[in-house]
Amino acid sequence: MSTYAVKYYADFVDLPNKGLGIAPVQYRVEFRFRDFTGTPKELSLYKGTPVKISKSSSDQSRFAFWHPLKADFKLRAESFYQSREFYVRSDREVQAVLLSDPSNTGNYARVEFAGWIMPADYSETYKKKPYPIEVSAACGLSTLRDRPIVDRDGKRLQGYVSLSTVIRTALLNTGFDLPLVTGVNIYEQATLRSLSIVNGKVDPAIDPLFTTQIVAEALVNEKNDTLSCYDALKKVLEPYGCRIGQLGGAGGGWLVLRADEAGGGWDVWNQGSKKTVHLRNYSSPDLSAPPDGLSERSVDFGVDIYPGKPVQVLNEKPTVRLLGIKPGVTVEQDFGRYLNWLKSGDWGQVDNTGLATGWTRNNISAADSFRVGVGTEEDQYAMVLYGYGDEKAKPDTPSIRYQVEFAKDSPQYQQAYKRVLRGKFELNLLRASKIVVFAYTQQSNGPLQMHILQKGGAWKESPKTSELVGILTYHCNDAGTITYSGQAEFALEMEAIGNVRFLQVWVCVGEALDKPGGGANPGTPSNRPYLKQYGITLETKQDGVSIDSTQVTITSSKRKLETTASLTLGDVYFPLPYDRTGPLFRLGTHEPTVSWDRADKTGASAVGQGLPYHLAASMARQYMQPADVVEATLLGRLPLGMHTILRYLDIGGIPSEEPATQATNLLVEFKKEIVNAVYPGVYLPWIKVGMTIRVTSDGLNFGDYTVTSIPAFVRNPWYFLVDRTVISQKVSQVTIADASTIKETTFQPYDQQIASRFEWDVQGCRYETSSVRIMHEDVEKLPSPKGFWVEKDGNLIPLNPDEADQPVPPSLPVTTSRHDKFLQDLTSVGIVPKLGATASVSGFVPIEPGKAKLGAIVRQDGITIGELKSTLRRQVTFFTQ
Repeated sequence: MSTYAVKYYADFVDLPNKGLGIAPVQYRVEFRFRDFTGTPKELSLYKGTPVKISKSSSDQSRFAFWHPLKADFKLRAESFYQSREFYVRSDREVQAVLLSDPSNTGNYARVEFAGWIMPADYSETYKKKPYPIEVSAACGLSTLRDRPIVDRDGKRLQGYVSLSTVIRTALLNTGFDLPLVTGVNIYEQATLRSLSIVNGKVDPAIDPLFTTQIVAEALVNEKNDTLSCYDALKKVLEPYGCRIGQLGGAGGGWLVLRADEAGGGWDVWNQGSKKTVHLRNYSSPDLSAPPDGLSERSVDFGVDIYPGKPVQVLNEKPTVRLLGIKPGVTVEQDFGRYLNWLKSGDWGQVDNTGLATGWTRNNISAADSFRVGVGTEEDQYAMVLYGYGDEKAKPDTPSIRYQVEFAKDSPQYQQAYKRVLRGKFELNLLRASKIVVFAYTQQSNGPLQMHILQKGGAWKESPKTSELVGILTYHCNDAGTITYSGQAEFALEMEAIGNVRFLQVWVCVGEALDKPGGGANPGTPSNRPYLKQYGITLETKQDGVSIDSTQVTITSSKRKLETTASLTLGDVYFPLPYDRTGPLFRLGTHEPTVSWDRADKTGASAVGQGLPYHLAASMARQYMQPADVVEATLLGRLPLGMHTILRYLDIGGIPSEEPATQATNLLVEFKKEIVNAVYPGVYLPWIKVGMTIRVTSDGLNFGDYTVTSIPAFVRNPWYFLVDRTVISQKVSQVTIADASTIKETTFQPYDQQIASRFEWDVQGCRYETSSVRIMHEDVEKLPSPKGFWVEKDGNLIPLNPDEADQPVPPSLPVTTSRHDKFLQDLTSVGIVPKLGATASVSGFVPIEPGKAKLGAIVRQDGITIGELKSTLRRQVTFFTQ
């Protein structure tokens, strides 16, 4: 592994405006060159803006997860060769690190920025010394778009992995082993109802990103290629509405923070402050380790901005504007691609003979079949099979084999699934790879029926000896005498087949090349024919379920909405998608996650909602109401850089004018017979279990009530239950308010989160910013969220809860094979199939004698597909062609 040492450095002191009343701070820029061992040399800075840190993405949304930084440096060199050394050929040659020393003692311990000098066109001024150097560095996030997510050894992650492990593994590939700081405090139902509760709240040491897992296959695409670190981070962070970026200052490292939590209100222990964020640190070299012990803490990300404060607005035309509003939001959660049924098909786990776990050898020795490679992207695992053969699939065919068993109560047995077998391979002195696939079906408790997969995807039932052949994928010249170099791939489609008890996959020795004069080419003792089979996957291509995703929509408009966010990870409400890469799982039990809520909603009150509901509600608050955007030049220091929450003390509102936790002019129905239920007519997201509410009306139901229950999922009509007896009636002009709301008469500043623009002139203590108001939960006024199951063709099925507040699984139509569908069509016209019999002639299907007349027409989906043509012996047969 390469090491980096300081070759050049430059020191400077920032120059804050004297009116701010803050002391100068010393800074040092270090340029660390790969494998350098000499003495560092000092460079000087140009005047003006010699060091600028800026956000290198321009996303307008607070919920954009990607927030990389870049740094621009203007330096002066005394020698010509020094300037040339900053021309790099790759993004891993020179590190640029900005350090600070607030104590001004020469101890540069705080990392403000760490990045890589990026390859770029080089130019210089033709003049005498000093020679100008202008270089740019990226923080490392920008380099992750084309880097696969692999661990320290360059290998893929395996099994169930925590989200924090995925995040840390991806960030390790930035080239900087910096600590990870997380601020995610929304907890899954199992944690909220577990023994990890202290004083009615979740143990603050528990990080949901550690206690939630995914299957590592979610980090591989359908072609068995490893996802990039960027795609992996996007997959993991977007369901939570998280932002990721470099965190400078005393807590230097990488920061993962839920956008909604940045302004406070979700702190595990300090919820009363409404300003602090609860953070945890990860610094262990073990990327799968939990958060550091005793690292949890509460931090206020905000800074006050006003004349006389340490941070002030420079009077250069600052602007305040309101964003346009959207008619609604839609969050879709796809169940992800199907998992690989061939366990260890990536050859990641092998026994002491080099054979992948779960696989067996057939007529081939361990010396001629074993794993090679080290498992990195450059040297992937592969199974090597020495030898050669023909196209036949015989009991003694040299091969390695895997058998998948489907239980009779599983959907994989009960429904007709389409599947696909994919893989990559290399050949040496062979013309083709050979794959054999058998399916063994079983009707009830009857005998097993063998089917062999044929080229094109059809299944041949009860094949003859001559039909027992494998599927060849050629990688040679037309004459079959020369093997092509490099990798080839196959994708073997399988038609739908039902009642499958077993599927067998054989990876066989390849088909031999021909000698120029004819006959098989056996090679030489030092150059034998072999097949190198890389990862192989058996995936469901299409199951019998019409549901492919879920959707949460919040809108009061009847217009069709564009998708606001598309997720591939989330909560799964019924068993069928468990064979997908999309579900989130609980640490330890590997049960799928269900619903999420705040840290204080524990025990019986831990109801919550799925992550897509929370994200949709957050986005609806932000996009369906006018949010203030402030564009201003700031003087001073932002303690947490672009993650600092800006509180302009003269931009805000007076809560008492319209308390956020209050709804007026409601048409409310009170129902005593439904255990004291209150139907407010609209969805009131701020209503929580245990809250004391005050009902003001001209009816009989006025006064204070305690909320005892709310539905786990948003029903239509929505309601909540209270502790006191209500009088059944429907009343208009009702006001419902949180009785604990303090009606402040003082001005309350808004929390502004930096979004599209952040530029920091380090020496000048000056920031160019564009920030958007965080629309907290206490300002939400939303239409009722509506959940849907989404069918493959785009049709929506309402996601309704049952009496226990669990989503009712949609009706799942069962798909059938062409053969089974054909038999059903026979039955529909009065012809009873004779099950278990075998057709006497190809193209004929046996039926009970005397059940149909010659010439009878059979239709399928309204189309005539054949007629009764003849009888053989005592069987009446049906001609299908």
